[in-house]
Amino acid sequence: MDNQLQILSKKISDHLGEIYKNKCRVASLIFVLLSLISFLTMLIGSTNGSVELNKFTFDGPISSILQRKSITFTLLGYCIDDKCTSEVSHNFDKGPTSNEIQSGEVKKRGIDIDPSGVADKVGEAANNAGEIAKDAGGKAGEIAQDAGGKAGEIAQDAGEKAGEIAQDASEKAGEIAQNIGKKAATALLSAFDSFLPKEPTNGKSGWIARPIITASIFDALAFLLILITTTDNRKYCYPSAFILLLVSFILNIVSFFVTFSLFSLVFNVIGAFPGIGDNKTGSAIYLSGFSSVSLLITINLIIIDSCRSKKNK
Repeated sequence: MDNQLQILSKKISDHLGEIYKNKCRVASLIFVLLSLISFLTMLIGSTNGSVELNKFTFDGPISSILQRKSITFTLLGYCIDDKCTSEVSHNFDKGPTSNEIQSGEVKKRGIDIDPSGVADKVGEAANNAGEIAKDAGGKAGEIAQDAGGKAGEIAQDAGEKAGEIAQDASEKAGEIAQNIGKKAATALLSAFDSFLPKEPTNGKSGWIARPIITASIFDALAFLLILITTTDNRKYCYPSAFILLLVSFILNIVSFFVTFSLFSLVFNVIGAFPGIGDNKTGSAIYLSGFSSVSLLITINLIIIDSCRSKKNK
């Protein structure tokens, strides 16, 4: 048993040494692995919104009213803050509805200001002044008390009136701001309910996430084939790996251009909605482009390595 393990260990060591000597194979393995990591990052990140196609952030007042910060579109659908859909063939003709965005009633936000309390303090100070004047003595005190009382009443009345006016003004300002915010939020929600892309994208829905999933599987298989290739099985493994990588590259390119078309057909339309603030292109499109370049480099490296092997024979 120990001898068998030693023999197996030696074969693996010799095989890895053979791979290390072939710089084209080493580079091929690295680039196909980078492509696979890019695909997996896109797919896994799309399930929680960390890797997005496009992200729309609400304006401050609307965000406060709706209690929502942003809407993010991914390969698998869309996210409202941290709640995401996961559909392999999401129809981008349909965005989030107003009910999904609200997820409950809009909370009323008021402004509580009570300036009349300040006026009451002025009235109390005037009354205290009248009482002190009364203690000073006699008729002069009574006159001063009356004068102080009258002044206190006048000051208190004036303070109460000023407080009522200030309170009414603040309430009116709060109501106006709230009404403006509600109208803007209603307009935004209505825009999402009536959303239509520039052109129907329903027929493209199957060419966004599915090709990436298929390409990920093909990349994994190609990586294994390149890794286990030896002098004896090269004529079988290299052509198979080449075909898998070529199909993976074509699928990724198709997905890239279909996804890229969503920016003009869907995302630019949503970006013009009232109440949408920032509109940011996400990392998914860049990862797709990077994986395409990695696959193209890998395909070329396999061709170069195959040509070298033929010349050495």
